[in-house]
Amino acid sequence: MSLRTIVRALDAVISLVPQSLLGGPKNLKGYHLSPLLRVILKAQARNKVDMGNVEPEQLRREMRSQLLPLRAGYQVGQVRDLSIDLEDRSLKARHYVPSGKEPTQGLTVYLHGGGYIFGDLDTHDDVCRLLCREANTQIISVDYRLAPEHPFPAGLTDAIDAFRWVQKHAHDFGVKPSELAVGGDSAGGNLAAVLAQTTSSEDAPVAQLLLYPGTDQITKRPSHFAFGEGFFLDNNDRTVFRQHYLQSRQDASQDPRVSPHLGEVSEHIAPALIVTAGFDVLHDEGEAYANKLVRAGVCVDYMCFEHLGHGFANLVGIHRASEKALIEVGQRWGRLCKQSAAS
Repeated sequence: MSLRTIVRALDAVISLVPQSLLGGPKNLKGYHLSPLLRVILKAQARNKVDMGNVEPEQLRREMRSQLLPLRAGYQVGQVRDLSIDLEDRSLKARHYVPSGKEPTQGLTVYLHGGGYIFGDLDTHDDVCRLLCREANTQIISVDYRLAPEHPFPAGLTDAIDAFRWVQKHAHDFGVKPSELAVGGDSAGGNLAAVLAQTTSSEDAPVAQLLLYPGTDQITKRPSHFAFGEGFFLDNNDRTVFRQHYLQSRQDASQDPRVSPHLGEVSEHIAPALIVTAGFDVLHDEGEAYANKLVRAGVCVDYMCFEHLGHGFANLVGIHRASEKALIEVGQRWGRLCKQSAAS
């Protein structure tokens, strides 16, 4: 019996236990953390790794060893690896095509999470498959360069250049350049938000999907204190990510290309679906950025899954609540892409 099967069975059993008997932490709005996530948190606490004392390459191996056995391998129409060949480098990518004969809702260039230092096409394969299936959109997942070997702005440059490459080759994928969207989770959500800002004046994405994005490295917010220790992503992790990503340019935290919440936004930025989790150190950053876009006149669909934590999209293969959440996100994403392309 696989680890995924065992954990999914555990999820089914403990989800039947009344919340009042389970206890556990509550978030700022009084919601309980989903039962399986409490079990995962306790296991994580016993095996917590200080990322500052571990080489990034080892972190990458450990992330893969933890996530790959949990994959569900959701069925889509087609999956193939491809190469994004740029002028001075090539990036690995993976192309997902939905099943069925109905026209797809354009194409989403997807940027994975992982604190800018880990994560790859495999760790986020289930995320892309489920979004592809539920949104009925093609997805190209981009394996952008990682820090510390390639510090800021290398990953961002890759994201923008990959998006432009897909625009140039849009007809090869059966879509129009005006039907391209961008999305990402966590650090990838940050890159997607910056990309949407950077390209807002010319050939911009038709929509942006930001899953629990980091948007502000400067401003202290309540969720930073409430969930900054003992949860799925803590403040120490963020410090390590920032050190690796920015290296000698720590003052770049104030750069809108690092903290898009500090950037100038206008009504011309792509419509957004912004998703947060109730037990996430980044919750308030995502919510604040959604509010900022709304004030600027941008169409925003905001969702918060109060019972979930940071990184829930990577748990869809074992956790029904996370799977249900990402299915809902995918369906809303498909509607937003369709509406935005038609307007």
